[in-house]
Amino acid sequence: MTTKDIDWNNEHELVGKEVYTNRLPGKILAVSKDEEKFKIEQNDGKIRFLGRGSFSFQTRVLDYRYDRIEGKLIKDGRPSRGVDDELGRALDGDERLLEEVCEENGVDFNKYSHLNPGMKRMAVGNILRARIRRKEKVTIMGEEIVADA
Repeated sequence: MTTKDIDWNNEHELVGKEVYTNRLPGKILAVSKDEEKFKIEQNDGKIRFLGRGSFSFQTRVLDYRYDRIEGKLIKDGRPSRGVDDELGRALDGDERLLEEVCEENGVDFNKYSHLNPGMKRMAVGNILRARIRRKEKVTIMGEEIVADA
């Protein structure tokens, strides 16, 4: 499939929003009907086509965030510092809490000792989100975290 085959929505509520890619900031020109692809004009005038989940498109769309467990863009009035879902909020604390969560879920916390706190939280969060998607049990302080239906 090429970008010419994509059914673009130029009236989507995200059109015109500022976004940040790993290269340059820009703005959204169009969104695919399935909300998987974005047509972005970077500040240097180049047009880029990025997938919502691509590394290049950090979902820092002003007033929106991408909830990985719910699998959709959500308007919440603030830019995201990280993944803001039930799991992300639960992991947002000190390293002792993160270490306890790892122990509770059988994740080797020492494997990430060389990383800074944010990267540790990201790595552990990604492992636990993958388990949630596979319908495996993930608990935080004894409470099970499940994917929304």
